[in-house]
Amino acid sequence: LIMRLNPRFKPHNGEILFETTNLLKESEEFMQHLRGNIIAYIAQDPLSSLNPLHKIGKQMSEAYFLHHKNASQTLLKEKVLNAMKQVQLDEKFLDRYPYELSGGQRQRVCIAMGIINAPKLLICDEPTTALDAQIQNQ
Repeated sequence: LIMRLNPRFKPHNGEILFETTNLLKESEEFMQHLRGNIIAYIAQDPLSSLNPLHKIGKQMSEAYFLHHKNASQTLLKEKVLNAMKQVQLDEKFLDRYPYELSGGQRQRVCIAMGIINAPKLLICDEPTTALDAQIQNQ
């Protein structure tokens, strides 16, 4: 609802405020800038959130590059590695496909993708349910 991802949903009244902006009245271009950059979302099910045809590194890079088209390859790699480090995942996972990771590892990839752009608001739909008990406790 907040991200306006469902094009069939068109509210006729009311407002959804983020800071002082009514998100229901903003253009699609503005919302594209907002999604993943200013407001990010971590889904409950990492398996359906990740593309099975692309390696983790490509998907992580896209999450950053989508909002920073002029970023150098060096900066892009630095941002991806930093996000992976924050969720305690080794960089070797960047060269793997989602099906090669455990549920907890996939969930940490989704968390890393959510934080890679340092959003002002991070919406989490039970992001720790797929994590193993040791990581949940941290």
